[in-house]
Amino acid sequence: HDESRGSGPATDAEINVHGPRVEHNLHQMLKILEDHSTRATLFCLASLASKHPELLREAHSRGHEIASHGSRHLPLGNRTRIEVAEDLRTSRETLEDVVGHQVTGFRAPFFLRERSELWALDCIAEAGFLWDSSWLPLRYQPASAEFITPGGQPARLDSGLWEFPLPLSQLFT
Repeated sequence: HDESRGSGPATDAEINVHGPRVEHNLHQMLKILEDHSTRATLFCLASLASKHPELLREAHSRGHEIASHGSRHLPLGNRTRIEVAEDLRTSRETLEDVVGHQVTGFRAPFFLRERSELWALDCIAEAGFLWDSSWLPLRYQPASAEFITPGGQPARLDSGLWEFPLPLSQLFT
């Protein structure tokens, strides 16, 4: 994530400047993981899966979990419930078609950072995902993180969806 560039999906011009960076970076990451006998969850855009299905198949064949990051890199909180539901459905179907395996996890593009965006968790559960890791209560003030689960720990929500908030640690008091 490069949050210095602002919000919204990368433009074709931005992507083309870097050439085959996706392929190179994924292969480098897969090598590092293999060298350390480590498996990872890869949050993938359906648009990437459509353009480079071989990359996702390779990652999956090496034992890594493929989870959804949506169809396009657009914030969920700026969209309607219908748009989000359609995006979740199509991204999951695309990824499952590419890797030939059920996709159970999701992480929202740009995360979910405000309570006003929590409606999206219901959409994620309704789309059939079993778990989510989108809540990032990052604030730029010490000790101001807002938790939606007890102590910021993983928890099952009323919808049945497991939420794994991104971890935040307080280093100094």
